[in-house]
Amino acid sequence: EQIADVVQQGALPLLVDLLVSPSAEVQEQAVWAIGNIAGHSQDCRDQTLAHNIIAGVLPLCQQEQKQSLQRTAIWVLGTLCR
Repeated sequence: EQIADVVQQGALPLLVDLLVSPSAEVQEQAVWAIGNIAGHSQDCRDQTLAHNIIAGVLPLCQQEQKQSLQRTAIWVLGTLCR
């Protein structure tokens, strides 16, 4: 219920914006939050996809500076496919 409230309050567009932050730490926290939202329910996953999340996450899968960010981004893509 709390996750649905976060989505309803408009968190997804803000999190998408953070995916292009110059800080890898901020990017990682944003992508982690997106993964948790997407994994909460089918409705949350669908809402996440509606915000063009894949376009924001894909570049993070290809970056090599921070492996944990890359792994988290790949995990999110898997979550979006469920």
